This record gives sequence, C-alpha cells and structure tokens, in this order.
Amino acid sequence: MKLRVSLTIYRDGSQTRSFCYIEDLVEGLIKLMHSPAKITGPLNMGNDGQLTLVELAGKILEITGSKSELAYKPLPEDDPKQRWPNLILTK
Repeated sequence: MKLRVSLTIYRDGSQTRSFCYIEDLVEGLIKLMHSPAKITGPLNMGNDGQLTLVELAGKILEITGSKSELAYKPLPEDDPKQRWPNLILTK
C-alpha cells in the first residue's frame, strides 16, 4: 500500500522565496572568512531569483514523479509574501 501525501500550499502559493545551492552558500562563507578585515557583516548571501511556492511544488512533483495533490490552506498571519535578499554589497 502506497501512502499518498499532499503538498501543503498556503493561500494561492503566489508567495515567493529565493533559494540557492548549499555548495554556493558554503563557498561564499569561506570566501567571506578569508576576505580583508574591512569587509564585515551583516551580509546577505543567496540568490536574487525568485520562485513562487506553487511553482516550487510543481517542480517537486515533476522531479519526483509524484501523483500527490496540492492542499491549499489559509495563509498564516506571519508568513511573508516575499523573501528576496538584497545582495548588493555597500560600503
């Protein structure tokens, strides 16, 4: 018996998130550790490309070949509608 689990999407899934490869993040952290002392934090690292959560869910279903359905639920009050890092290094 296979258990089918649905993917939960809050509201309509139009909220965006920015993802990056962990290898890229680790490489960035190592470079920051070896940077000149004048470069200090806070410093955002990541990807400035955005993906909606419903797009992410679709990619997960496509890659895994899953037949799971999307379960839409109300958006929690504290859920940000957009997460997009500012990757500009200012002096």
